Amino acid sequence: MNDTNATNRNRSAQDAREPRTNRDVREIIRDEHFMRSRILDALAEGPLTIPEIATAIAQPTHEVVFWVMGMRKYGYVAEIKEATDEGYFQYQTVPREQ
Repeated sequence: MNDTNATNRNRSAQDAREPRTNRDVREIIRDEHFMRSRILDALAEGPLTIPEIATAIAQPTHEVVFWVMGMRKYGYVAEIKEATDEGYFQYQTVPREQ
């Protein structure tokens, strides 16, 4: 029973940090186009981790993951090869030809 209580405490702590939403993944992915400029503006100051990007643009971390990975796939951002002390990779903008 102690394992159940510990699990519930962990879930409660997680829920307090980031409330759950019912947004469909397709809905989140559709927003990438609209969020791209906000993410690139946040990265203009220098490389950031996904949680730092989420804070800078005031959006949930789990949604920012989708957007940053899409931007990575299409060459808008790239990760810095070494992780931070917390274990997160930092992302930076990639110069694009216009």
